Amino acid sequence: MFDLSLGDDVRDSAQLNAAVERLPRLDVLVCCAGVTGDSLHTEDVSDEEWERVHAINLNGVFYANRAALPKMRAGGYGASSTSPRSRARRATPWPARTRRRRPA
Repeated sequence: MFDLSLGDDVRDSAQLNAAVERLPRLDVLVCCAGVTGDSLHTEDVSDEEWERVHAINLNGVFYANRAALPKMRAGGYGASSTSPRSRARRATPWPARTRRRRPA
């Protein structure tokens, strides 16, 4: 079991590899860790913040799938689901612009 609430870190591929190795069998992988990052305009996002968000939201999913696939193949079956159900899938909000209707 890989549990973020216990301090496991999806940015560390060695942790993911070790977690998969501890399992006797792996049939289903669900990746649902995601962060939004700081709510800033694009030009205000630092390189460090950009890299942190991508390390979790992209690298973590890749590392988990890469670690899981060999065990799934060895078991003869496997399925992977990635769920961007966090706020990470939303863009930084901009002020709403109202569209004016043209007179009829």
